[in-house]
Formats: sequence, C-alpha cells, structure tokens
Amino acid sequence: MPDLPPLLGTSSANAAWAITATLLAGSVATPVACRLGDMYGERRMLPVSLGPLVAGPHRRRRLPAGQAGGTGA
Repeated sequence: MPDLPPLLGTSSANAAWAITATLLAGSVATPVACRLGDMYGERRMLPVSLGPLVAGPHRRRRLPAGQAGGTGA
C-alpha cells in the first residue's frame, strides 16, 4: 500500500480512492458477469470478460506523457 501513490503519481488519499473504485467496480461486475454467464454460457462470456482486462494496459501505453498521472511509458 505505501508503494501505490508513487506508482500512480498521486497522493495517498487519491490512491485510496483508486483502490475503493476498483473494489466497487469488481463487486458490481461479478454478479453481472455471473448472470450473463448463466444466460449466454461461460465459454462465450470468458473472452468478453477478459477483453477489458487485456485492453487496459495497452490503452495506458498509448496515452501521451503527462496524462493519467504517469509518464506515458
């Protein structure tokens, strides 16, 4: 936890909000993903669920320097 603010390039309070938002998004997405898996099948929903997980870091690399609290590297 103490290493997170320098990694994000932000204050401790903002890093705590980032963790809270991540946990909240996960707690909302889990039952929704389970319901969609029940409706459409787990094999079909797995790539749909993994898509944003894989696309996130790639999107971060394409941001110009100075955006999203990082160096753009």
